Amino acid sequence: MKFGFAIGLFIALWWIQNDIFSGWAEFARIVSFFWLLVQGLLLLDFCHDVHDILMAPAAEGEEESSVPYIVYMALSAGGLGAAVVGLVFLFKDYAGCDLGMFFIILTLIMGVLTTAISLLDSVGKGLLTPCLMFAYSVFMCWYALLSSPEHSCNPTADRVNGAQDGGVIVIGAITLTVLLYCVANGTTILNIFNPEGEGVMMSYQHDSTKRTELHDVVTGGSGNNIPLLSQSSASYQHGSPHRSAAVEEGEGGEKEVAKEEVKSSGTAARACALPSAAVEEGEGGEKEVAKEEVKSSGTAHERVLYHVIMMLVCCYGSMILTNWGKTNGATAEGSGSSAATSSESMWLKIVSQWIFLILYLRVLQVAYNNNTP
Repeated sequence: MKFGFAIGLFIALWWIQNDIFSGWAEFARIVSFFWLLVQGLLLLDFCHDVHDILMAPAAEGEEESSVPYIVYMALSAGGLGAAVVGLVFLFKDYAGCDLGMFFIILTLIMGVLTTAISLLDSVGKGLLTPCLMFAYSVFMCWYALLSSPEHSCNPTADRVNGAQDGGVIVIGAITLTVLLYCVANGTTILNIFNPEGEGVMMSYQHDSTKRTELHDVVTGGSGNNIPLLSQSSASYQHGSPHRSAAVEEGEGGEKEVAKEEVKSSGTAARACALPSAAVEEGEGGEKEVAKEEVKSSGTAHERVLYHVIMMLVCCYGSMILTNWGKTNGATAEGSGSSAATSSESMWLKIVSQWIFLILYLRVLQVAYNNNTP
């Protein structure tokens, strides 16, 4: 029924006037602003989790390996290198106007500032996270200037969408990666909205202070001393149900099935129970099949919020494919409403970068307060 409705709606859209699409494009442009904020939070959460996984102390009895530290420095150098190359590119081609120069210099200052703060002993957030955040903020600065209607700030302002195919591929690849990350983790991604909760990846383990199985993959260790992922996650990975049945023998020789419910350690994560059956043998030798209750991932409210996030990324995808709502194929430079639309898109993207950087500074402040007696 749902697929039939979707197909029917798609066919009905063939007869809708362009004015309606223009209104939808304006709506999707505003909604995409909120997806950019969510995307930044997801990246920040992911970077913190990778930092915690790679820099976690070795478990008792395990020999310390240098591999995670090499990986850590390689990722940090990659992020910092990408930020530097991006800044050179921005200063070369996108700094021809005062507004573009302001955006680029502000991005540079914030990148250096957040990196320096993160490296302080009183903050202790390491090098990986600020380097990747620096690279992402440079990307967002370029992404914003790509919508500038002034040719001095945007060398592609007077060109049609085809001239920006390279940029669309880069932006689309980043968005697709983030989307697949959201789909793979389900409602667990809602942990990013809980300041006191665990990260998305860290929510899968019982003890977040020790290396996880991901660390075991990086180091090539046996994993005997590594805390396993939470039972719910491990069950999912091995294709087994999230609810297990323990068979106990009673006084009369009868078998009783005791079901154990597995809980996820994440604040927003919930075990997604798969249908299974427990077989019990009754007094007459007959077998009774007790079907387990099937549960969906997350609570009802979490599932609604998760689908709202998916709606945000769908609207954002339409912006990527239409050069942020240019339904008439006009260039960013244009005139009148076309230039106004380009300017609006530019400000939406750069403001999302500013809000993201403010949130990151807030995270560093919280880390400082927690480490300061």
